[in-house]
Parts: sequence; C-alpha cells; structure tokens
Amino acid sequence: MLHVLCVESVIENKLKGIRAVMLCPAEDLSLDRLTGIFLEDLVLKFSSPSFGGTPKFWSLLVRLT
Repeated sequence: MLHVLCVESVIENKLKGIRAVMLCPAEDLSLDRLTGIFLEDLVLKFSSPSFGGTPKFWSLLVRLT
C-alpha cells in the first residue's frame, strides 16, 4: 500500500507542475478556442522540460496507455 501512496503523491505533484498549461480562463472558452487546440503542441509542452513539462510523467502516461 505504501507504494501506491508514493505513486499517488508523485503524480499529484507532477499534475500541479503542469497546471498552468492546462488552465483555461472562462472567457477563453469558445468554439474557436477549443477546436483550435493542437494535440501536438500539448505533447511537446508535456514531454519537454524546456516548456515546463514533465518528461518522466509523460513517459509514464505513454506506458500506461
């Protein structure tokens, strides 16, 4: 059970680290804005440390899928 708590803690911390990338103010929620999201841009942001991403967390997500 201790391993699960450790993994949960690490994942929570990584998600907090990418919070700024994922936040979208209510005034930006429009059809154009939501359909204009490029998944490739999100992948680059999450997988690259230079964009505030978390490469190890991204690697974990890829392995889980």
